[in-house]
Amino acid sequence: MTDEKKRDAAMEARLVKFVIEELSRDEDAFRADVARAIDGLMATPLEMLVDPARVEDAVRAALAKDQVEGAIRPISKSIHMGVVTAMRHDKTKLGELVPAKARARIDKLLEKKRTTNEKLVRQLIEQEAMEATLRDVIFDALKEFNEKFNPFVADWGLPGLLKGLGRFGLGPLTKSIDNVRVEFDKRLEPEMRKFLQGFSRRAVRRMADLVVQNGDDPKFMALRKSMVAFLYDQELREIVANVDDESAELWNAIGVDVAEHALVLDASVKRRKEILESLLRDHGKQPLARVLEKYGLGAKPDANAIARAAWPVARAIFLGPAAKARVESIVAKFFESEQK
Repeated sequence: MTDEKKRDAAMEARLVKFVIEELSRDEDAFRADVARAIDGLMATPLEMLVDPARVEDAVRAALAKDQVEGAIRPISKSIHMGVVTAMRHDKTKLGELVPAKARARIDKLLEKKRTTNEKLVRQLIEQEAMEATLRDVIFDALKEFNEKFNPFVADWGLPGLLKGLGRFGLGPLTKSIDNVRVEFDKRLEPEMRKFLQGFSRRAVRRMADLVVQNGDDPKFMALRKSMVAFLYDQELREIVANVDDESAELWNAIGVDVAEHALVLDASVKRRKEILESLLRDHGKQPLARVLEKYGLGAKPDANAIARAAWPVARAIFLGPAAKARVESIVAKFFESEQK
């Protein structure tokens, strides 16, 4: 190696070292760079920042089987189980997490008229399980009513009349009446069940009709508010009291399964493409800041907070082998260009 080449190599090494030290040493400069980078980004036309094909490739890469099974699913499970485990010991009431302004907005929603989803209400109420439950409840009510007001047993019925007759009403007549009562009860129960078989079906439909028709009634609004008030008063540990580890893991797995499946559906891919193409068609020439403002995102990112949070990671990257190799490659190309 000639002396000149040795000098160039030494110069390259010193320059690489200097650049890396400067990048990894000065946090204030990094903050200023981040602020300028954000300003530049916000001034850049949207079409230079968004490429639908690249976005879709990124989504597909993120949803690749190895990424879902080896990263997304374990991370999601860890976070989910961590939250559930923490809630099991948390005595904080749910209402303490809901500020006054949020409560006011929730009340406003609860007071809105015509918020009842008729199809959902009917689907929930007009079920065989609901019908069977209602049938059993009505049967118990009819049975209790019969036991209390049956003329064969009630004080105002035949027993009372017989008592009024004194000893003349007793004996064979009483025994005959008891036999009639037993036979009546024996035949009554199957007839009640037969009647309720059809009536319970009509009853659940009528119940659904009333819920839908009276959804805007003040009493139903009060019902909705009382349910929310009940939730406000529950401790977080009470909310997850019946959620065991197996159930929590299953719910998390279900969530990931649904998201993974939904995002790769042809309809979802088509919808994402249409949204991005529409954005670029309508706002492609506009700077990012103006596009964000148009959709209500007018607050400028806090560059200082972003830079402060990112600095430890950025410094580690600057001091890492990848950054060193990249800087060495750039410096080497510069010296090669100078020698031509």
